[in-house]
Parts: sequence; C-alpha cells; structure tokens
Amino acid sequence: MPSTVQIPAVLSLTLDAVRDRLHDQVGTLGVPSLWWALSDRETNDCLGFLLWGLGVRDRDDFDERLVRISRFRAVTSWQGLDPEEIRPGDLVYWAWNADGDDLADHAEFCYSIDRAAGTITTLSANTGPRVGDDIDAHPELRCVAKKTRPLRPTPGARIVGGSRPPYRSAATVATSGDRKTVRIEASYLNASVPAVFEGRTLLRSAAGTIRGHVPTGDGIRGPLFWTLVQVWGRLHGLYGKAFKIDGIPGPQSRRVEVEILRHAKAAGYAKAA
Repeated sequence: MPSTVQIPAVLSLTLDAVRDRLHDQVGTLGVPSLWWALSDRETNDCLGFLLWGLGVRDRDDFDERLVRISRFRAVTSWQGLDPEEIRPGDLVYWAWNADGDDLADHAEFCYSIDRAAGTITTLSANTGPRVGDDIDAHPELRCVAKKTRPLRPTPGARIVGGSRPPYRSAATVATSGDRKTVRIEASYLNASVPAVFEGRTLLRSAAGTIRGHVPTGDGIRGPLFWTLVQVWGRLHGLYGKAFKIDGIPGPQSRRVEVEILRHAKAAGYAKAA
C-alpha cells in the first residue's frame, strides 16, 4: 500500500519531546526496533530513526521520502541549512568522502554544538558506538549512539548541510499545572543561583520572577531555565566534573529539576502560587 504520510509544515512534538524520544534509544542495538520493523540489520536507517523521533513516520513506513536523505531533502519544505547555520535540534547531513561531493551519506540529530571548541554532539541510528567504527565490516555494531565529532571537515567526514524541523512551541503544550510548577522552580532558581558562575554571567529565566516569593512569569522551560537548573545541580554536587553546562536538558537534568522543586517548596515558593 502506498504511503499516505505527509511531511508536516509544523510538527506535533516540541524540541524537548523529540530530544528525549531520541535520547531514550541510545544504546539500542540492531533491528527490528521501535522505529524500524524490518529484521535485516543491513537496512537499519538513520533518517528513518530521526523522522520516527520527530513523529513523522512509524516503524512500518518505508516510503523513500522518509528513508532516503536525497529524496527527503528534495521534497521537504523544512528550512535548509548551511553547515555554519546548524544549531541544537537541527538535522545534520554528513558525507563520508573527501572528494568534494556534497551528496549526504548519513543523517543525525544535533544534540549540542560548541563552536568555540569546534565540536558537535549528535544522536543517530545506523552507526557504531564510537567515532570511526566500520559498521559495513562489522554490522553487529549498528546501534543508536550519542557521539561528539569535530565540526571541521576531516578526510572521512564532512557536514554538507542540514534541515530545521518546525517544532511545536512548548507554550502550546504546557498545561496550567505544569506552568505553575515551572514558575515555582524558576522563581527559586532566579533568586538562589549566583549571577556569575565559573566566570560566566548567568541571565535570569523569564519562566519565573526574579525577586520575591510570588511565582510569576510564563512558566515555560527554555535554555535559560535549563542553564540555571544545571548550575544549581553543579553547586549542589549533583553533576560530575565532566558534565558540561549547556542549557540542554537530558535525563540527569530532569532528575535535578525534581530536587529543585523540593527545595523551592521547602523555601516557601509554592505557598503564593
């Protein structure tokens, strides 16, 4: 039966939801899987995994627009990107050749990017657990992995472009109860996290008030909110020294958020909410 899937102009999922959905699969080996119904491990597809995570396709849909990078890029209305425009949440296209051909061989999800350090951290399927793994020679290594690579072109890897998914706004999915919780947390963080940490000036989050115990604000988690969460976690010994404060939430930061709510309530921030 022909696919009836349409590539949406606006996704039904937020960036945070997609990031968590993809990250939850890190370490998954082989197929079949949640995103790929075929059992032939040679068919495990990188783009198919990403579009499953984005809520665009299901595990049984093998329309070539959804599993072939060149076809997807040809038909999608999503914003196309040059390598220097890529930011967290974007799809990243790689070429494994060194001959200048810009045909993409692999697609990944940009988890974080550090242009000062010249690195990009990605999530992807149909890859090996380590940079440089030869999955053609060792198909048993095919998995979902989180890896950090150089941004600069190397003889075996070049970023040749990207696509920006049209994520649903977090503001449209936040319930009144969730916004209330975030206002409490952000109000506490804005008042308790120092203005400067490790030489870095920390802006306050618009999710909660800066002063006082009356939680006001938009109650929407964003990069400033998550940065404060991570700094608070570092100050309270909940992250290891190797953890990078980047404002990008993961499972560990969400566990820290639970602790922050407990402290905020103990400090009286919930009483006026």
